Amino acid sequence: MSIIVTHCLQPSGDEARTLRDVLMYRAYIAQRKYGVVLDEIRPSSSEELRSVRMLAHYLSTESDR
Repeated sequence: MSIIVTHCLQPSGDEARTLRDVLMYRAYIAQRKYGVVLDEIRPSSSEELRSVRMLAHYLSTESDR
C-alpha cells in the first residue's frame, strides 16, 4: 500500500523527494524485496538512500549475520 502511495506523491523539493524515496525503499525492505533496493540505489545517491541500501544489503545476507 505505501509503495502505491509514494508513487502518487509529487514532492516539490529535493528533500521531499529523498524522503519519498526512503519511504518507498523501506516498504520494499519490509516486503523482503532487497534486490529492488540494491539494484535501484546507486553509490552516487544521497546519504539517506545509501543508508537504506546498506540496510537492505545487511538483511539480504542472512549467513553473514
